[in-house]
Amino acid sequence: VGVFPYPALAKKTRRPCDSLEDARTQLDMAVQASSVQAFLDAKEMVKDPSLDASNLKKAFDLCVNPSASTLNSETAIADVQKFRTQLDQPAALKTEDAMAAMRFGTSARSAVDAQLLPNE
Repeated sequence: VGVFPYPALAKKTRRPCDSLEDARTQLDMAVQASSVQAFLDAKEMVKDPSLDASNLKKAFDLCVNPSASTLNSETAIADVQKFRTQLDQPAALKTEDAMAAMRFGTSARSAVDAQLLPNE
């Protein structure tokens, strides 16, 4: 009673903010990898499709938060791009470049957090 007869066919119900939470997880892992100088890992993590500008914008649009700033999505998208650019340098990152990469990643993550926080 009340149980779906074919559990293997049941779809996982996604909440409106799941995509944004997935993007936040990717950002968090990339920032953490950067902090221990695992730049190749961070570079791969930040290339995740969930962090592409169009997908990130869509994730913000789906995760409605009336009390959040409309600048959150713009900030996150811009900072993810800057994070990618910093990590995508052909030569080994200098200390100041690594710090800038982490700063951009952390800023993007904070913008996502600001959107998610009141929704949790």
